[in-house]
Amino acid sequence: MRPGIDIWDYEHQEARNPPVIADCFDYDKSQNKSKSDYEREREKKLIPDLKKVAKKLGHTPSIREFDDSFVINTLFRPYDYIKKFGTWGKALEAAGLRPKTDKDEMLFSLQRLTDELGHFPTEEQCNWCEYTPCYRTYLRKFGPWDEIKKMIKT
Repeated sequence: MRPGIDIWDYEHQEARNPPVIADCFDYDKSQNKSKSDYEREREKKLIPDLKKVAKKLGHTPSIREFDDSFVINTLFRPYDYIKKFGTWGKALEAAGLRPKTDKDEMLFSLQRLTDELGHFPTEEQCNWCEYTPCYRTYLRKFGPWDEIKKMIKT
């Protein structure tokens, strides 16, 4: 561990500063293209790649689903989209996809999880479920977790 960095910072350093993903084309200085030309070419592939994953999944991918789909031939990581567009939601909008944070859809997916579990999910269960947004998204949209619990039939 490096001095001056606590364990959390050290463990999550890669998450905050992920390694550069290898370009999906070869960077060759002999072709007289600058690095920025290659970056522009690479950025043109962001949206089609995001649409490809959405089509394979059959729905708009959450950031978690997209990251998991990296193993199924996507060219980019969520970090690449956030770096270019600012947020995951803005990247989805640029691709013409509807984010999974529509309130009715969020409540529907939380009700589905509740029905599967047989009880209202914990924060951790909500975070690890593939088809629900993360716990904090619910808090931003609806308020305290106890208030959200009142909206769901158990």
